[in-house]
Amino acid sequence: MVLLDLTMPQMSGRDVYIALRKLKPDLPIVLCSGYTPEEVVRVFAEQQLAGFVQKPFRAAELLQTIEKLM
Repeated sequence: MVLLDLTMPQMSGRDVYIALRKLKPDLPIVLCSGYTPEEVVRVFAEQQLAGFVQKPFRAAELLQTIEKLM
């Protein structure tokens, strides 16, 4: 599983997502972002995210999302 931020300094979260999918298509990818879920859906409309956690989040929220995947 990968926890991926939407906004990063070198590559966009979308670009990293695409690169990860090429390396391992079945890898669960959970996106975290300060953007709203609606904004994230626009960026990842055709992608299949394993989950989304909106920042700021509590450790319990992240743990719950991870537990669902494992």
